[in-house]
Amino acid sequence: MWRVVYPLMLHYVLLTLGVNLLYWVILMVKGASEDFYDWSVWVNGWTSLFILPVFWWLYQRDWRLRGCWRRPGKLSVKDGVFSFLWGGSLAIILNIVFALLQIFQRFPTYGEQNQRMTGNVSVLWMVIWAAVVAPLVEELVCRGLVFRRLRDYLGKWPAIVISGVMFGIYHGNVVQAIYASILGILMAILVEMTGTLWASISFHMGANMISILYSSYAVQMAGWNDGMILAAFLALQFFLFWGGSFYFLNMWRKTKAVL
Repeated sequence: MWRVVYPLMLHYVLLTLGVNLLYWVILMVKGASEDFYDWSVWVNGWTSLFILPVFWWLYQRDWRLRGCWRRPGKLSVKDGVFSFLWGGSLAIILNIVFALLQIFQRFPTYGEQNQRMTGNVSVLWMVIWAAVVAPLVEELVCRGLVFRRLRDYLGKWPAIVISGVMFGIYHGNVVQAIYASILGILMAILVEMTGTLWASISFHMGANMISILYSSYAVQMAGWNDGMILAAFLALQFFLFWGGSFYFLNMWRKTKAVL
């Protein structure tokens, strides 16, 4: 199973090396007093951008070896929009469920580290690094390589579940392990249904982008019109979640896939 595991290992090694190298450069330029957390989003983002071509090449190489009859499909605009909105709405719902279950309170270090990492970064740069660059790299690795290769060896459902759990565990903490495992399984199902990695990329971008915007502006929205704006936003997310669920369930049925 080395062929399945090494893309994650390669991603971890390249990301670690790149992040440490960029942080070392920052220390040389700005001084040894610079806190890593103040720069973590930047160094992770730039490193992900630098290593993106490596995994794009591996992904393309995989498909060339599979033969013409297994070429990836194309994502329609409609499917892409639904993937994006479904991912965003599901991310918000999971955040609400986690809050109700007090999962964030049970693991306070997650919230503290997240606040330290994002506190000095503008929303625009968070969107660029976390909602555009990171999903591209992570989807190439986790769905484009790991899921596809697991499917070669184990078949559809084992590959969907195992790749999703691997995606969650790879995030390195309990909160994201649960959260990312759920999303990872759904993203693998999207790839299976649509035949294209762009479906999971769109879903992943939507999940990250809407989460960032919600985290950044939820307090302000709660203060507008006595909280009605926030209530309307959350109601919209529930509507989009169910709409996306029915849309993709119908698509699944049309593919005549066996549950």
